[in-house]
This record gives sequence, C-alpha cells and structure tokens, in this order.
Amino acid sequence: MSPWPNLVAAIALGGISAALVAWTEHHRRSTRWSDLTERDAHFLRRRYRLRALTGYAIGAIGLAVVLGVWIEHPIVAVVYWTGVALLACAIVVAAMIDALRTLTHYAPERRYYRKARNELVAELNRIAKRAGEEEPDEA
Repeated sequence: MSPWPNLVAAIALGGISAALVAWTEHHRRSTRWSDLTERDAHFLRRRYRLRALTGYAIGAIGLAVVLGVWIEHPIVAVVYWTGVALLACAIVVAAMIDALRTLTHYAPERRYYRKARNELVAELNRIAKRAGEEEPDEA
C-alpha cells in the first residue's frame, strides 16, 4: 500500500490544524479583555482554549494517519484506528459543546433584543394608529 494518499491527507489535516490554531490565537490576542465583563471574559477564555485544543486534535489525527501506514499487526491496527476514531468523535463532541455554550451564553442578550424589538414595533404601531395609517409590517 502506497503511503502517498495518507501523506496528502496528513498534510491537509496539518494545514487545517495550523490555520485553526493560528486563527484562534489571532482572535485571542485581538480581544480587548479590559472591555469585557467577567462573564464574557470567562466564556471567551474557555472558548479559545477549547478551539485551540480542537485544532491540535485535528493535527494529531493528521499525524496518526501518516503513522498508521506502518502498523501491520491486525490487533494493533484495530486498537490504533479505534483510538483515532475516538479522537475524531471527541472533536465532534467538542464542536457540539462549543455550539451549546455559545447558545446558552448569548441567550440573555437574544431575549433582551427580542423584547426591545417587540417594544419598538408596538410603539411604531401606536404612532401609526394615531396618525391614522395602516399598521406597518413587522419585518
């Protein structure tokens, strides 16, 4: 079996990993921490850490793809590739955790803005009613 397809996959995964880690680090460094509330700063620290770990895990999978070519014993190969698959599953779980944390963190803000929007629409409807116009669409 030729190692070239695995090497190409490993290079691609290594590139993705490096891009994700660099992107996360860039955002972490460009965050103006002094402007954030303690709640937001804590959320972003955890988020950046989880995203960096995810990037490193993708790089580890790339390395594992290259190293897996030289495993010849069937039992060792099964254990090895099961570990790689579990690492891939851990990346998916980390992505779901990140999405859920983001949804729950920003839920109060969404509720606040939805309430403010509804109040503005109601005020606009009252003004339109006083002026004798039709009620505007709620867009």
